[in-house]
Amino acid sequence: MNEDDQLVGPVLVVGAHPDDTEFGAGGTVAAFRLREQDVHYFVCTDGSKGTKDRTLQSAALVATREREQQAAADVMGVRSVTFLRQEDGALEATIANRQALARVIRQVRPRVMITHDPWRHYQLHPDHRAAGFLSTDAFVAARDHLYCPDLFVKEGLEPWDVPEIWFYVPVEVDHFVDIEAGLDLKLSAVRCHVSQLRNPEGTEKRLRDRAAEVGSRHGVRYAEEFKRLRIP
Repeated sequence: MNEDDQLVGPVLVVGAHPDDTEFGAGGTVAAFRLREQDVHYFVCTDGSKGTKDRTLQSAALVATREREQQAAADVMGVRSVTFLRQEDGALEATIANRQALARVIRQVRPRVMITHDPWRHYQLHPDHRAAGFLSTDAFVAARDHLYCPDLFVKEGLEPWDVPEIWFYVPVEVDHFVDIEAGLDLKLSAVRCHVSQLRNPEGTEKRLRDRAAEVGSRHGVRYAEEFKRLRIP
């Protein structure tokens, strides 16, 4: 973390697919965990399209990717993983999905929510765009009791106003996290996603090189970058 950050409290990380949390913000998750802060994951889709293997059926891939994501979360020391299990490639920021994420926000009461940047230029994957917009929609739904009223009336979940949202792989960078101490933990978690790694050594080198490139822009060895939205 930057020296001026006094971020105390839980962290909620949203990923469109199993593995997005590690690839997009795994070093930052590790940095929070090294400070002994609770981290929670919310994974939007089932990952059922993420393979080049034509012999593999979707049901088997879904089960594999969920096991891999849980294993990666365990490596990182993540406190909980919520699987929304929407179809890969078909995620939408619906009212029902908004309520599901708002429920987790009210349960976890995060100090920071980390998610995809839906406004990133040339963001091709529809699930990445949808997960980012779902996160911002759920942020609004979580903070006011008249949104998703069943959460308050039937489930007794008090509203929660998330103080900060960080967008990973952003179009506009205004924040970074020094991940030198947590990079090896990130790479260990990434290695859990066996079904997604056709060239594990190459992937690890690419991630390490990318972290070094980002770090060089901020005067540290390794870093991840974000758009940091502080909510007044």
